[in-house]
Amino acid sequence: MEHRTPNIERRTLKGIAMGVVVMLVLAVTGCKPPGPRALLDGQNLVEHGRYAEAIERLKTATTLLSTNANAWNYLGLAYHQSGQANEAAEAYKKALAYDQNLVEAHYNLGCLWLEQNRPDLAKAELTAYTLHRDKSAEGFAKLGEAQLELHDLTGAEKSLNQARLIDGQDPVALNDMGVVCVQRNRVTEAGQFFNAALRSKPDYAPAILNMAILYQTHLNNRQYALQRYHDYLALTPKPANWEAVDAVARALEQEVNGAPTSARTAAPTQQPANPSPQPAPRTAATPPRLAKPEPVNPRPAPSTQSTEVTTVPPEPVIRGAPNTGKTTEPAETANSSGAGQADRRGFFSRVFHGSKSNPPAGSRSQQTLPVAPTPEPKPVSYPHYPYHAIPKPASGDRTAATQASAEGWRAQQARQLTEAAAAYRKAIQLDPSYFDAYFNLGAVSVQSGNVAAGLAAYETALAIQPDSPAARFNFAVALSKANYPMDAASEFEKMLAKSPNDPNAIWAHFAAANLYANQLRQPARAREHYQKVLEMNPNFGQAGLIRSWLGANP
Repeated sequence: MEHRTPNIERRTLKGIAMGVVVMLVLAVTGCKPPGPRALLDGQNLVEHGRYAEAIERLKTATTLLSTNANAWNYLGLAYHQSGQANEAAEAYKKALAYDQNLVEAHYNLGCLWLEQNRPDLAKAELTAYTLHRDKSAEGFAKLGEAQLELHDLTGAEKSLNQARLIDGQDPVALNDMGVVCVQRNRVTEAGQFFNAALRSKPDYAPAILNMAILYQTHLNNRQYALQRYHDYLALTPKPANWEAVDAVARALEQEVNGAPTSARTAAPTQQPANPSPQPAPRTAATPPRLAKPEPVNPRPAPSTQSTEVTTVPPEPVIRGAPNTGKTTEPAETANSSGAGQADRRGFFSRVFHGSKSNPPAGSRSQQTLPVAPTPEPKPVSYPHYPYHAIPKPASGDRTAATQASAEGWRAQQARQLTEAAAAYRKAIQLDPSYFDAYFNLGAVSVQSGNVAAGLAAYETALAIQPDSPAARFNFAVALSKANYPMDAASEFEKMLAKSPNDPNAIWAHFAAANLYANQLRQPARAREHYQKVLEMNPNFGQAGLIRSWLGANP
């Protein structure tokens, strides 16, 4: 009697493996401001697995903070975990449209495409992720999985070896290297990789199943294969393809023992896949690939995503009226090292993973304020920004400039940052006095990583409208990104002196306080600003941490 033999399992964990970039959301309770509050609520609901509720709160957040990439990324996570793949994909794409540097959204989208059997799209997203996160074993393992699906064995082996260099005990990379070896007919080496994966994680379902298949189909040790099938079927929770694998095991038992076996009872979690031919002397049914061999939990991913306080750039004034400088709620917020520190590790992010790669989806890189008393710190010196004496530019063709600026805004919304910057520069050439064009050029430049160009644009915008709180605020943020914390703090102070009642004043106080408390080591100045935050809103989202810091630094 012919026995049924499954194909080698080449998927690793197929759950939601997302590297989320975490944003600290400085939210206040009540209605002021509602956008950051909704984002923080949504993040917490995602982390606690309450996805339906998270979706509602995050839809509110993305309505109020329409260009906040972190809000869209979290909405993608909530949709992703609730099985709404199309909505998740659109949310991830919007996150990347608003911030191409939030590369954890590439990771999330790549994992989603893998789950949707679109390895071509997954490969593109995961390649983009690993170009920025070249120390992510999970990223290279997932890229290797996509390349395996595309039958790119050379690329898969390269990616998986890179994952192993970063983390030599990663069972996902070890298992998939075994699959590569099977497909290259290096059977003994494949067994070594599967064994290594099981030494690292004894209950790793894909490696257990692959060992059973390898010994049944290639090493002609059906008794050992049967033992491994039994190990797989005994896993808790039951794998999604339990029934299909059980049918294979029962057929093998009949062949090995010469007598029929009774069917095991188990509630099916998924219908078996349609039989497909296997390149072997006999016909074989292929059990479905592992979908979620282990519980999937939220996880953070390392992130250098900047989480500074910024504002959403105002839309260009199409009819040619000068921009008023009015701002919306901050799209991002100050982080523990002060607004503008460029290199942090967190996780939004980034996002989700299974097993050892599954810390929770919002890397809780919450604002970390020092809470222990410390000796009076020594002053720290930082370089100063080389300010330029920029005269107010002469006026030009405002009508033509507004049209060019509108083109820039459309390109910016479509994530075409190079084209957006070019359009804004064209608007500036047509009318060198056009505040909106400089303001939006500054935003696009900083977003694309060209902070120096952003600083120059904001500086010129301030030469045109020196009292604009929005331009002053974003100029301060850009100075922080460029590692000019003293000048950044000074610009926040200028903004607060001129516009103490501006909607963003509380955020400026908080960002300035973080700069003084951490980078500049001036606790007395930090205390002034932290106290001002509490005066303006005693229920500020980080009020508890602020009070702890104040108590530890009298």
